[in-house]
Amino acid sequence: MFDELNSDVDKNRSILALVVEMAKADQFNSPIEEKYIAFVAEQLKIGKEELSLIKNKPEQFPFIPPESEQERMTILYYVLFTMRMDGEISQAEENICHKFGLKLGFNPALTQDLIRVMKTYALKEIPPEAMLEQIKKYLN
Repeated sequence: MFDELNSDVDKNRSILALVVEMAKADQFNSPIEEKYIAFVAEQLKIGKEELSLIKNKPEQFPFIPPESEQERMTILYYVLFTMRMDGEISQAEENICHKFGLKLGFNPALTQDLIRVMKTYALKEIPPEAMLEQIKKYLN
């Protein structure tokens, strides 16, 4: 029972570390990105002290992708939304998003299509169907 609890804690730390890495990709930390990171930490039940540790050394929290496709897609969404938080998507951010998409086991074309949606709606609300339309193309 405790191993499962610890694995969830470790998993959540590693997810937050991915989000932090994405935020650092463009070498610029905007206040909106900081707020989003805090939001994700809260969603993952990670306290401020741990958040600070993760922000300072994200590489100390190795990522192991979950088996569930739904969980992996949620993680990709966190990464995608972090990428667009400051309204600009750099090539470095795209590269990291592709790297994380591969780690999560997603088709690179799907990741690229989702990045395209992020760019299209960079400073606007994303209609839910815009993301779902891209995902449906890759379902078996």
